[in-house]
Amino acid sequence: MKVNGIAKQNMGTNKELVLPFLEAMIASGVKPENITVLEQYGDFLSGTRINAQNVPAGVKVATPRQRQRDHWRTGSSRTARARSS
Repeated sequence: MKVNGIAKQNMGTNKELVLPFLEAMIASGVKPENITVLEQYGDFLSGTRINAQNVPAGVKVATPRQRQRDHWRTGSSRTARARSS
């Protein structure tokens, strides 16, 4: 499930909307371990107030691009090294 937290707590996807939806998915037969709540970056995810502690057991919470963003900020990615060459 892709949430949108770019607007942070002002207008990001609200956990009060997401949690019942996750519960409904599980009640309809989707195994919790097959559900992932996804946001591009951790700081965007924090704007939704969704985290691994407040989703149903087994549901994963992921921010797959956080590592890329951290590398970009620190200049440690291959792309950053290639630009400096």
